[in-house]
Amino acid sequence: AQWEVNKHNVAYQYTGTVYKAGDKELDSVENVDPAAAVAYTAVHQYVRSTPGSLEIIKTIPNANETMMADQFTFAVTGPEAFAGPVSYTLNKEPMTGTVDEKNTLTIENVKAGDVILLENIPAGDYAVAETGAKDNKLFYNVSYPEGNEGGKVTVKAGETVSLTVTNKPTETVFFKEWLDN
Repeated sequence: AQWEVNKHNVAYQYTGTVYKAGDKELDSVENVDPAAAVAYTAVHQYVRSTPGSLEIIKTIPNANETMMADQFTFAVTGPEAFAGPVSYTLNKEPMTGTVDEKNTLTIENVKAGDVILLENIPAGDYAVAETGAKDNKLFYNVSYPEGNEGGKVTVKAGETVSLTVTNKPTETVFFKEWLDN
């Protein structure tokens, strides 16, 4: 069934149409006599999904000035109802993004210490993936808390779930070879 999201990011799923002739419920209107003096009504039925919220916290322990300046991109993939334009905050600054056909929202220019808050999103399973540093000056190992392996979280209706994405710079080892002539 198709999900629709209204301007308040509340998801609704169309569940069908009920036809009535007076107080009598009909299976369809195909065999209804158009000359009959009876009022017919069609009621479209929807199920509302109570939204939840997802907080993403970006950390780099013991980060130096260069690490703090690196910008990261996140891909947040959600359930079928996660669609259309989505409002969120990045460090309490209002932002808007568009969820693509794969139910993925891309959030760019995230730095160490930043907090992303997606409010009023459909309840369901989400995956948060960091796609790397923008400048690729340093390479990072990404880790998620125990129980959230692979950046997987479940947003429950009426609740806020928090996910911390931690990076450690990879260790780079340089070798110098001395040659005697």
